[in-house]
Amino acid sequence: PNTVYVAAYGPVWSDGGERGVYKSTDGGETWTCVKSVSEYTGCSNLIMDPRDPKVLYAAFHQRQRKVFTYIGGGPESALFKSTDGGSTWKKLEGGLPSGDVGRIGIDLSPVNPDYVYAVIEAGDKKGGIYFTDPYYQRDYWQRKKPDMKGCYVYYLPKGKSKAVIVDSLLVQPNGIVGKADGSTLYVADINDNKTYRYQISADGSLTNRQLFAAQGSDGMTIDKEGNIYLAGVGVTVYNAQGIKLGNIPVPSKWVGNLCFGGRHRNLLLITASESVYTLQMAVQGEE
Repeated sequence: PNTVYVAAYGPVWSDGGERGVYKSTDGGETWTCVKSVSEYTGCSNLIMDPRDPKVLYAAFHQRQRKVFTYIGGGPESALFKSTDGGSTWKKLEGGLPSGDVGRIGIDLSPVNPDYVYAVIEAGDKKGGIYFTDPYYQRDYWQRKKPDMKGCYVYYLPKGKSKAVIVDSLLVQPNGIVGKADGSTLYVADINDNKTYRYQISADGSLTNRQLFAAQGSDGMTIDKEGNIYLAGVGVTVYNAQGIKLGNIPVPSKWVGNLCFGGRHRNLLLITASESVYTLQMAVQGEE
């Protein structure tokens, strides 16, 4: 009963600190770190085989939180197993998602502890980026026309240096945002005053384009309930079905962009023509 193990997650808002698996053999009077990974990666879950207290499973989570963003995973997130009470550890890899992963939850079957269950926050296997490249001519520019023939929606596959056009039929695509599960992409056509919803295929191409809202935008964002926020004259909010919920008035003449931030991602950050505004929300932004 004097041997105790603790999973130390580490500081939320900074690197370093006490992270990893800690062990005490004197009932908690003194502690020793028996497994660590790095200053950005802590132990988020630790379980013991009920048949053998020397068999341990530890889940490590690499993450970094800032006011303006949250990095919820990386190559250091992993599962480890020890069969000697934490003296040595082996990384578990067979059959688990490859690439960068996020937080991992683990448990043993109460019927047969040889069965280990893991819930793993895995990233988009495609690993690509969608973007638009709208052109807005300025009087003080020396150039008088864009390099591209038109304004398109692009997809840059992971590991590639050349983007591919995934929609060339919009007038002036600008605002763009996608769901965290990689299933859906929203694109605003600001000059045609429309916002479209697409399904994302396994190869990264876009299918099933549907009119989501009869409104374009400069920038846009999404919350965890699927509501879409469109920048423009104030901030207009639509639910996941494309029904307008209302408008958030902003004192400035024009809202250019917006995103969720803050410690709990429930602070709406609004960049407008004259000022930057923050608004405390009752919902969290999707990560």
